[in-house]
Amino acid sequence: MSTPVPRPGQHLPSHSDVEGTSVDPDAVVSAVDALVAEADVAASTPFGEGTDDPHGLVTLTRQAQILDRAHEVLVDALASVDKN
Repeated sequence: MSTPVPRPGQHLPSHSDVEGTSVDPDAVVSAVDALVAEADVAASTPFGEGTDDPHGLVTLTRQAQILDRAHEVLVDALASVDKN
């Protein structure tokens, strides 16, 4: 008796039912590059004494949110590839 092994992305709705749906690697790279550039801009935001963010927590939180979005782009792309 064998149990089927779950595959990555198997829990997500299938994109294979939609005609012509595929992952464009260049679009994924562009999206991630744009988000990383946005995170770099957020990192250059001044913090410290005399600012609204004396400990840098607002800056760090903003960077984490942006990088989380970049991670989601990559996860969605991988899940789409795994489903097809």
